[in-house]
Amino acid sequence: MTPSRHCVFAVPDYFPSTGGTTRQTHNQAQALLAKGYSVTVLTQRLDRNWAASETLNGIRVVRFGPASRNGWAMKAFVASVGWWLLRHRSRIDALTAIMYPDFAVSALLGGVSNKTVMVWAGYGDATDTLGPQSLVKRPWVLLRRVALRRGRSVALSHKIADELAGCAPELAQTIIPTPINLGDFPQRTEQQKATAREDLAIDGATVLFVYCGHLRRLKRVDTLLDALALLITTHANVATRLLIVGGSREDLEDQTDALGQQAVTLGIQDRVTFVGNVGDVRPYLHAADGFVLPSDREGISNSLLEALACGVPCIAPISAGGAEVLNQECGIVTETNAPADLCAAMVTLCDPAERLRLSLGTAQTIAQYEISVVTEKYIALYNAF
Repeated sequence: MTPSRHCVFAVPDYFPSTGGTTRQTHNQAQALLAKGYSVTVLTQRLDRNWAASETLNGIRVVRFGPASRNGWAMKAFVASVGWWLLRHRSRIDALTAIMYPDFAVSALLGGVSNKTVMVWAGYGDATDTLGPQSLVKRPWVLLRRVALRRGRSVALSHKIADELAGCAPELAQTIIPTPINLGDFPQRTEQQKATAREDLAIDGATVLFVYCGHLRRLKRVDTLLDALALLITTHANVATRLLIVGGSREDLEDQTDALGQQAVTLGIQDRVTFVGNVGDVRPYLHAADGFVLPSDREGISNSLLEALACGVPCIAPISAGGAEVLNQECGIVTETNAPADLCAAMVTLCDPAERLRLSLGTAQTIAQYEISVVTEKYIALYNAF
């Protein structure tokens, strides 16, 4: 029997940790399993109660300490991943490093740089890690560049690709978007929407907006709260609600308490529900009239794709990758994430006819992100090694 090819993922976060990076890795890993690959995920052990090694849904997961994300802890994490790669390099056919460019250094230490695909998932990451640095950090930047030159880089969006080309034109790169398993997020039916709203005690006359994601400052949920307050003030005759789906994580310095206080200060606490972390976002997306992503920085957001897949009209500024994903048939791209811009878009989605029109355009837009389409593009890169 021919042995299966072995693909390793190196990623900062994986189950039981939540977030877009976790979902992206899981989608790609499951798709490769279906293609006959064996898959290992290398990630950080942020909680000592998590197993150091286990198999989840056919995927081997190996976790490394330390359980901290300060500078020296992350360097130790990078070294641990490198040592694991070195010991297993003979049976690694491809390494996919997601989000964290220092995994390229791990690949260099592990002797698999020439089999590595570095996935640049966030706009601004290339500038932060390859741009001008202090004298102390400069040697580490040079080491990153040496490691990255030996493999391939993938940008999730054209905007990220342009940034990467400006910072490091010597890197071989291609554009492959974030994948989504449309089987997990099928278009909702009217009955599913009605049932979800009934379960959440949202009446039919209320226009329900939803945000899903971490509550980090760069997600700018504060501007969304300001936008809702503005909408309530200027359109008092429209019943509106906002569900914020996502919770706190110390390592990301989430702002749950501050956002809750902001809602009270704005006098909109009765219109906002902080749902917290959930295992399944689909009931909230099914209930939504509109999804809003107000971030300062995004690559291609998993949450945005999941909302589109469910048939929800979306609002996202240029800074949140709106121009990369949305078009006039499925959503609204705002120039900025300023409250006035977000509010104007939310007002548009208060029109039932406009919501219906945009909802009907979501299926065609999301098709290009389907996991099988994206996976074939990665396999083509792996086959070139």
